[in-house]
Amino acid sequence: PIGVIEIYVAVDFHNSTLENLIKLVRLDERPVKFQGEVVEFETITHHFFEELLNLIKPAIVFPYPAFKNPEPYTLIMITKSSPKLAAKDFLRRFRKQTAGILRGEKEWKKLSSKEVEDALKSYLSYSDDDVVIIDWYSSLMYGAVDYLGELERMIELAKIQLLELKTYDRLLDKRLERAYDSLHAVFTKPGVGMLWGRRWYGRLSAAAGELAEWRVEVTNLVEDMRNILKFTGDWFLGKLYRLASERFRIQDWLASVDKKLGQLQELYAMAMERIDVHRARILELLIIILIAIEVIRALIVS
Repeated sequence: PIGVIEIYVAVDFHNSTLENLIKLVRLDERPVKFQGEVVEFETITHHFFEELLNLIKPAIVFPYPAFKNPEPYTLIMITKSSPKLAAKDFLRRFRKQTAGILRGEKEWKKLSSKEVEDALKSYLSYSDDDVVIIDWYSSLMYGAVDYLGELERMIELAKIQLLELKTYDRLLDKRLERAYDSLHAVFTKPGVGMLWGRRWYGRLSAAAGELAEWRVEVTNLVEDMRNILKFTGDWFLGKLYRLASERFRIQDWLASVDKKLGQLQELYAMAMERIDVHRARILELLIIILIAIEVIRALIVS
């Protein structure tokens, strides 16, 4: 199974303007203070990642290369404003600034109307006083004080599933390369004898079995995505999850993973069929040899 390590870095802000908030969103672009030292922001996440990875390493089964560069995602939570504004008034009054926050664009005034529209198109409101806007690299929550945690978990779940699918996709790319190498060896170096067939058949059978396990895992992931209401029991949170999964293009990644799984299974099936034919020919030859031996023995006895 695929694992995801998530590192939270929380920054509180009070009495801030939206223009200053944009600077907070782009903390990764400048040095920050951490444990008394001035470091790059990514150093903080790397520090905790390596610390946690070393802690759980003894329990990891079938390890695979981890993503060395983290995929940052920013959640901006604005609990109240002065003066107090309804969600639609907030969006109308601070439309460009909000798009600038979501895109991390300091020069937000230069954003085109098309870019602003794209940044703000995926949103959801439960009441007149709150709104959640989901973008590719960040999300903004305005109001929704009583259920910020639930909204955060739904976005987090969709992001984790996206990372899982990206990891499957990357691992399958590597497996495809190995599969082509195996096919090349099977079809260009036919070999001789039962030992050749047994060796390659064992390797390919093990690989095909592993692929079957991956397909089961991906199928379970798909079922979890389709039955998200089983986890939430709340229709609004289910809507938010679907909105996030659409924004993150999870279905596209899922289709890519499923396609590559199918390609791999076809490749390994071809190779194993080739080996089966080779083994059948060897068996036929052995049978002919045994028959010939029996005929010779009969002739000698007679």
